[in-house]
Amino acid sequence: MHWEGIHHSNTVTRRYPLFNRGRVSFLDEFVKLVSCVLPFILRENQPINNFSCTANKAIIFASKKVALVTHRAHDPDLAMPPNSRKLFGAFKVIVWVLVVFHTSEAKKSKQNAPATCPIGFSIAYTKEDGDPICYRLKGPEKFSDKFVDCAGNLFTWDLFADLVSIPHDGRIWSDYKTLYPGGPFIDWSFAESTGNILTSTFRVGYDTEQGINDEFCTVFDEQKNLLAVKCNERYHRYCFVRPYEYSDLKECDSVSNYIRFWSPRASCLRASRGVEGSVIRATWRQAKDLCAKEGTSLMQRGWRYANYPGLHLSNASEIRSEPLGLIMTPGEKLMWLDFDDGNRAVERSEWTFRTHTFPVNSSLVALVDDEWQLVDSAHVFYNVICEKAVHLPRVNLTIRNEEGKLLLTVDDSSVKKDDIWCFSDSVIFYPSRVQVSQTQVPSEYLLGTITEGYYWCIHSNSVNFTVSESNKELYIRDPSAVENLYAIKIRARRKYSFENLDKLSKIWSKKLSEYLYLRTHYLQQYGQFKTQDVKEIEDVLKKYKHESGGWSDDDDVVLYQKIKRVYLDRKTVLLHALISSEVMPSSPGLWDDLEVVYMRPTYHCKGFGNVLTSHLGKSYRYR
Repeated sequence: MHWEGIHHSNTVTRRYPLFNRGRVSFLDEFVKLVSCVLPFILRENQPINNFSCTANKAIIFASKKVALVTHRAHDPDLAMPPNSRKLFGAFKVIVWVLVVFHTSEAKKSKQNAPATCPIGFSIAYTKEDGDPICYRLKGPEKFSDKFVDCAGNLFTWDLFADLVSIPHDGRIWSDYKTLYPGGPFIDWSFAESTGNILTSTFRVGYDTEQGINDEFCTVFDEQKNLLAVKCNERYHRYCFVRPYEYSDLKECDSVSNYIRFWSPRASCLRASRGVEGSVIRATWRQAKDLCAKEGTSLMQRGWRYANYPGLHLSNASEIRSEPLGLIMTPGEKLMWLDFDDGNRAVERSEWTFRTHTFPVNSSLVALVDDEWQLVDSAHVFYNVICEKAVHLPRVNLTIRNEEGKLLLTVDDSSVKKDDIWCFSDSVIFYPSRVQVSQTQVPSEYLLGTITEGYYWCIHSNSVNFTVSESNKELYIRDPSAVENLYAIKIRARRKYSFENLDKLSKIWSKKLSEYLYLRTHYLQQYGQFKTQDVKEIEDVLKKYKHESGGWSDDDDVVLYQKIKRVYLDRKTVLLHALISSEVMPSSPGLWDDLEVVYMRPTYHCKGFGNVLTSHLGKSYRYR
């Protein structure tokens, strides 16, 4: 076989052109493959993703060559030399063994490497990569309190499932919430998975007696079964953060020589020094005054960082203790010194005292070996940590419709575009991510619109800000195109699933077409029904169908239909249907095991007589 433009001068090259196409010899490629794997042997303690040439690349490289040989095996001119084939096959096995071995060793090295968590946190490792995660239970709290006392909470349902088993009792919040009352569960984690639908929504433990008119959130039990509960109920929740060694600690911007901590609480801390750098020896009140001179306060809400090695300058005492900015008031009320977010009181559920039997003459709080303890005014500390509170700002997001374009305004210029995620319900019954692009106006963004529906955005940076959501703004491309678009809520007799929704939608469309056709023609002929009972009206229409011949597929009634909302009862559905202008809207009714709960205009009220077509929500007064 001859390769055009290439002249082969030796026997091997002519017979095995696959391994020399005028570029590189097989031996060269083999050497290249060997050099690709050597880092695994020479640098066995480093993670795979740090290599300039990984085993993954090597396997891909090897697989391509083997695939080419297999594909062309029927052509003797393209076959691999026998010795090379054996050598290459053996080397491929070696590559795989090295990858498995290195992955296992990398996971072990991560688990054996230093990983220190803030006080009160335990450590767990992911099953796949052995990455360390610090965790603790907080609460009880509402669903919306995910980032309260846990800035940058890394918890997601997928990450939790990937961790080596964490023992827990009782019900724990997950990150799933209904998009609308009674609807399917959507990921509300403010992580990359935000907006994803929980595909097992209909397997969540749900009591039908709860109805479909409320918002629901999910908790999980000891067996990791998800259960639907009201979002304002209170349960514990996991706070996930990274160990100190994996955190991006740096100096504070607002105060020099202070370390900036991010999660679980935004704070700046520093170990205070004595005169000319001497060892500290101070009572609680002296320590308070010492921090005040620096424009800061005694360590308070950032107390969980007290075990960070960089905050300890003295070994004068075998027992590690630091004064805390906490005071026990009469009546056993525990109060912070400052007013953070207007709140000073500490809930009893957050107390971490070693014992709840308190000395009579002690009202000052110290952190002793990671636990709270009451001390008197004469107690001497050899380590004092001062704190400068960091308040996370809340970003306001506002969407407005300006000349058919949806524009988002952000009131903080430091917000990054990548931290703004926008969604729409215009496509299907769960959120669809939409494109966001910067306009020429600072802190203003243009949303990519898909079709008619509501659009909204979230700000996802939970480390530097308090997370926030925008308003929901309605977008209508062409008002005239939705004049005959109706929201029709129906209730079927049999339960549906995600898998058969498309099939059932076609059946519902036919039933609605027949019902609306017969009802319209009956009213046009007879003026009105003699009864208001929906079952009796169904019987009247069935008789009329038999007499008139009824509806056929050639009669245009429902011109277009899509499923807009599904519900936890698996029987109720909200449809958006474009109806023929000749068809009358229906009041609640029954037809062939299908209940029409209501039929309303979606976005516009269609005009009639001297009443103008208008947006929903507008009203007119006529004399």
